[in-house]
Amino acid sequence: MTMLQDDDDYWQERLRDLSRNQLDTVRKAGAAWSAVFSAVLGLFGTVVFVGGLAGLDEVSSGKQSFIRWAIATALVCALLATGFSGSIGFPEILKNQTTEHIRDLTIQRARTALCRLRWAVFFGALAGLTILVATVTVLFSDKAPTPLHVITTFKGSLICGVLQKAEDNSLTVDGMRLTEPRSITVVSSCP
Repeated sequence: MTMLQDDDDYWQERLRDLSRNQLDTVRKAGAAWSAVFSAVLGLFGTVVFVGGLAGLDEVSSGKQSFIRWAIATALVCALLATGFSGSIGFPEILKNQTTEHIRDLTIQRARTALCRLRWAVFFGALAGLTILVATVTVLFSDKAPTPLHVITTFKGSLICGVLQKAEDNSLTVDGMRLTEPRSITVVSSCP
């Protein structure tokens, strides 16, 4: 044999190996992606949500709605990414065990697995990006105005609460209507 023939034989064998192992390669990539995806979401969960959503009530109500939708979207995307990633390795029972059928089935399963891997990467990246946008929104948004707390007397007892406006445009504190002029003291919070 010539050197050129040996080289051709080597590359033909490599091509056969790649063709035979393409499904395993995609499965390994899917498992690796699933591990990376889980680690990244775990890190986000640890950093952002360990203390609860304490920062959420500090932003304006319009942004609270956006952030809640972003969290729900990220959750759905994370579940889809996990589902696609996990479905890459589903086994199948072979009924027709001819070499042609097994070869064709392996090629088709490799294509399907690669498509699912691409969807898993897409939804995983979308989940991460959505979490990032929600986090940045919380960090850089203006704080919601804090309600005005007041202390006043009503029928001889001391009342502390949020000063609110009733439907008839009168002022109320802790559900009590302030009907007559009285001493009202503004405080940062009720004792």
